[in-house]
Amino acid sequence: MKKVLLFALVGLFSLSFVSCEKDDDFTIVGSWNIDKFTVYVNDDTSVDVADAGTLIFNSDKSGSFNLENGEGEFTWMQTSGSVTISGTELAGSYSIVDKSDNTVILERTVLETLTRYEMSRIN
Repeated sequence: MKKVLLFALVGLFSLSFVSCEKDDDFTIVGSWNIDKFTVYVNDDTSVDVADAGTLIFNSDKSGSFNLENGEGEFTWMQTSGSVTISGTELAGSYSIVDKSDNTVILERTVLETLTRYEMSRIN
């Protein structure tokens, strides 16, 4: 019985060294093309724009945007599951719903409105 317990403990201990991809490895820093911008109101698509512009997230937590309806600057911060933008009309906390090294999908819900940015890394 002691051997079984010992093997179980060794097995659990060795699992602690095995890791999946860490959320912390992904960074939003860089230039992003907004491949698709979609707004859903009450689950219905009300806006759907392809190539909607660019977002740039600098490593010093500053950023800028160039969209069809204007351009500007913002500040930002990132946690493992979200990006928060401040100081602009884009202000809000966006959930990172999907990500890879070169693509990311950000979503933000306010009341009945879901805003979704599907983006690909430019550099």
